[in-house]
This record gives sequence, structure tokens and C-alpha cells, in this order.
Amino acid sequence: MNTAEKGARLERDIIALLESDGWQVMRGTSSKGDVLDYKTDLLASKWTHANKRKLWLVLIQCKVSKR
Repeated sequence: MNTAEKGARLERDIIALLESDGWQVMRGTSSKGDVLDYKTDLLASKWTHANKRKLWLVLIQCKVSKR
């Protein structure tokens, strides 16, 4: 398994983890995503439970080693 495949697997695992906690996640493939001039692999968002007015946005960059 090469580094790109390991990275994609890591991203899918993180997506599953976040979605199980109620987050909505978008994936930019091949680290080509660019949000507000930040390179990002995943963009996650979630509404708070308290009043449905606060929105949390998280930009995530995933890295794996070449081992």
C-alpha cells in the first residue's frame, strides 16, 4: 500500500469517526483542497445542540508516514 492509499484510508477513517458523532464532512482528494488559502483534506461542520445557532467548522489536514 503506497502513501496515497494510506492517506485516503486515514481520511475515510476520520470521516467515519466524525460522522458517528454528528459531524458533516467533505473530503478534498489528493490534498488539493484549498479553503480560505489553507490546504485541507477534510472540512467538517456541526451545529450545536443547545440552540442550533452556533456552527462549528473544522479544517483538517491528514498526514501519514512513509514507513
